[in-house]
Amino acid sequence: RESKRNRFLSDLGTSIEFDELLDRVLDAGLEVPGFDAAMVALEEGGGQTTVATRGLTPEEAAHPPSSGAGGAMPPGPITVSYRYGVADAADTYLIRGGLFMPLVSRDGSALGTLALFWRTPGYEPPHERVVAIEQIAATCIPAIENARRYREARQMAETDALTGFFNQRYFHETLRREALRAQRYDRRLALLILDLDD
Repeated sequence: RESKRNRFLSDLGTSIEFDELLDRVLDAGLEVPGFDAAMVALEEGGGQTTVATRGLTPEEAAHPPSSGAGGAMPPGPITVSYRYGVADAADTYLIRGGLFMPLVSRDGSALGTLALFWRTPGYEPPHERVVAIEQIAATCIPAIENARRYREARQMAETDALTGFFNQRYFHETLRREALRAQRYDRRLALLILDLDD
């Protein structure tokens, strides 16, 4: 597991595709033993947030668990335990706790949060696993900043300046990226083409 996680960490710096980078961050986090689900939430400006998850149910992904810290998170990791009522106590699939790691850019501005969750009752991640998540967070921060810059430059190259519509380059690049993602995760891929002229 350690060597696989190190490979993920080295790959993070080479990934400039934003979605691919988020997938790799989630994969790296879940390679750390003891965690069952992962989430990356990134502030995009204008009040929008990009959220990527792995291992969460559709309901959990729609309303991801939070640290309860409200606005800005304090520096360093936060460990949270979730408590449930008597009726839900027997449910073995509920999230029992989370480790929230703030992602702070080099200039001190908040990028977002990396969160790892566990479903084992009474579990508390040991220090070395928290350190492993801190290492993943530290590695992904410059990669996220680079991927954002690349995404902005690519958006300018892939859209028509007058209409704002995507061009042919965008279509071919998106198709290539989605075909690779479907292949990597052994998923099906469908392509629907509509003739709008007629």
